[in-house]
Order: sequence, then structure tokens, then C-alpha cells
Amino acid sequence: RVSAEAIAALVKIWRAMDYPWSARLVAMLPSWLPYAQAHFAICDETAQMLLALSARTVDRALKPHRVRAIAAVLRTRIRAVPLGTPRKPPLR
Repeated sequence: RVSAEAIAALVKIWRAMDYPWSARLVAMLPSWLPYAQAHFAICDETAQMLLALSARTVDRALKPHRVRAIAAVLRTRIRAVPLGTPRKPPLR
């Protein structure tokens, strides 16, 4: 079972990594943990728990957070294009 503290740490790391999919997140986690322990105050027990997670478990843990995160990313990307900017070149 994954503790609530581990899920909270996982969400913080996932956001800092710019929302990678679970397989990539699990692969990058060992190199990101020193940064996360320094900046997010993650204890050693939680770090060991995060390293033991599988990609499927990460998917299940991030599912409630994914919808809000994707919506936030899409809102910022939509606003990055100024109004009146043509999205495709005109056809001749």
C-alpha cells in the first residue's frame, strides 16, 4: 500500500518533472530523488517507497490528479497563442 505522504511527494515530483507518463516517471525517479529530498523535504522511508513503485501503481496514484493537471496545461497552452493568429496557412 502506498502512503498518503508518498502520494503527495509523488505528485510534487511529477509536477516538477512537467507531467511525464508513468513509465518515464519511474525511470527518472532515481535521478530526481536527491533534488526532491532537498526541495520537498521527503524522508528516506518515503524515498524508498517511491523507488519501489511500479509504473502501474504510479498510474493509479496519479489518476485523480491527472485530469486537473492536463486541464491546467491545456489552458496555459491555449492562452500562449494570441487571438487572431491564424493556425494554418491559407489554402490557395
